[in-house]
Amino acid sequence: MSLSNQHPMIKMLESRIRSIDQVLESKLEKMFISYISASPDKLAQCLKTYPAIGKQQTTEESFWSQVVTPYMDGVLTSRNFNSKSHDLSLLYAEVLNFFPAYCQSLLQDVSHTSSHTHSNQQGFDFLVNAVFPKIVHVIEMRLTIIFASGNPDVFYKNYKKTNDFIGQFESLCATKNSIQRPRSHTSYSSFLNKWSFPIYYQIRFQEIAGHVEGILSGSSQLLHYSC
Repeated sequence: MSLSNQHPMIKMLESRIRSIDQVLESKLEKMFISYISASPDKLAQCLKTYPAIGKQQTTEESFWSQVVTPYMDGVLTSRNFNSKSHDLSLLYAEVLNFFPAYCQSLLQDVSHTSSHTHSNQQGFDFLVNAVFPKIVHVIEMRLTIIFASGNPDVFYKNYKKTNDFIGQFESLCATKNSIQRPRSHTSYSSFLNKWSFPIYYQIRFQEIAGHVEGILSGSSQLLHYSC
């Protein structure tokens, strides 16, 4: 068997197969990207082709690199954050605008397929594998200021707004089972670990303790004065 693999004819066939595979993959990618917003019917047909040739992951990678990345790189910037007076909810609103613009037909096709196969046998998970990791990565790289716990009031507001955004993101998932997938992804745990809750709680404890000590000290002085 090993000798036959070295035969020039076998090598030539393997080379031609790889070449055909690359051409097919390139053409499919161009069609997939062009159909996302322009032609839902053709998009549905295109999505059926990828599993047939075992290229589900390629589809997600194409969506991530050609569609998700340019959009998120343009929205999730420190300049954009500053222009919105550091209001994280306004920034997340822009992120959420991505979904009706680029994901509606895509998610409908995947959801429709999942409802008939009961387990999404097509193998697509665009939200979890292509969209959410990119959002998390850009925030972690460019908006590190939101994780700072030096100002506990701002820290809490940023965390609450982020938690609300994640809830809105999860609501886009097609089924209850799919809601759990973002939470099981490594990017989700990485994102949660960025929030310095031990420092936040320590600052809050010091504030409360200082307030209580002030009250007790004032009560002691008042009692001494009355005597």
